[in-house]
Amino acid sequence: MLRVGISGYQIWYHSIVFAEELQKSSRMKVVSVFDTNPRFAERLGEAAGGAKVFTEIDKFIDSGLDMVIMTGLPSTKLAEIKKYAAAKIHVLIDKPVATTSADALEIANVCNKANVKAMVGYNLHSAQTLQIAHNILREGKLGKPVYAFFAYDGPMLQETEWSTKPGWLMDPKENMSYWFIHVDHGIDALMWLLDAKYTDVFAQLENMVHPEITDNTDWGVGLFTLDNGVKAILKCDGIAPPPFEILDLRIVCEDGALVWQYFPVPKLHVSGNKLTWGKVWEYVCQDDLRNGMARLADEFASYILEDQPVPKYQSVEIAGYRLLKTAEAAHKSNDEKKLVKISYEV
Repeated sequence: MLRVGISGYQIWYHSIVFAEELQKSSRMKVVSVFDTNPRFAERLGEAAGGAKVFTEIDKFIDSGLDMVIMTGLPSTKLAEIKKYAAAKIHVLIDKPVATTSADALEIANVCNKANVKAMVGYNLHSAQTLQIAHNILREGKLGKPVYAFFAYDGPMLQETEWSTKPGWLMDPKENMSYWFIHVDHGIDALMWLLDAKYTDVFAQLENMVHPEITDNTDWGVGLFTLDNGVKAILKCDGIAPPPFEILDLRIVCEDGALVWQYFPVPKLHVSGNKLTWGKVWEYVCQDDLRNGMARLADEFASYILEDQPVPKYQSVEIAGYRLLKTAEAAHKSNDEKKLVKISYEV
């Protein structure tokens, strides 16, 4: 049984789910929680079923941990991970990994040097319908991918369970932009599903509903090229009202296509002459945020217990550094109003 700590309340729509769902786990037990804010720390402890509560990180580390789930502010993660790595504690890092690609790359280097496992928590990897899509694309029976479309529109998340404002989510020192909060899922998913890297982007990003915050964006669209030739449109916002929230993805190939949607029920449609004989296959799975987060944590626990490597597309190098570098390029494209080339150090 792995002794687990949860660090940081701020990504509360994930941290609370982790704390509650892991009480059902046969692999993990949440023994400690940490946040420098006493109210946040107490809320995490409550959600975890009475775990020990800490507001000082060194005491949290000394409570005896095998693994930490990091759900705090992006700006704090690099400094925290240096401490966890020194203590040989493995880290599941909720998205986003950091505020900059440079910090994400440093996180990868720190964990690799200390020989601790680090995995990025993009929960769409746990969606059964997308895992089916991943396997179908790998089979190659739909032919070469040609273009992709991803959209994630929805209302802004409030800063805490008790507030009505987005708070730190609109602070560019903590989060690249509110557009990024949604589009990062698409950047990640297409790298994984298409086994490809981004090479350039032309983006238009705007702040539509928060004119008082001039250095952020809550709506945007980017035309990306990947190194397998796929052209991908990623369109996301944080301004759509709840009834119109969508999370959709489609990939069109030379011999077929697949269409995926998350709301109201995760569903995948596939069609291709070589695979479905021209018919449409439908897959429906009972995926939701709660069971997806639980599976994500359980998957990471298995890599620790079985001493297996973290999959490539859930590594900090890819789902952290490359993802942030890609999003930074989109913001640069918007600022400079031109196509921006994307290159990576790793």
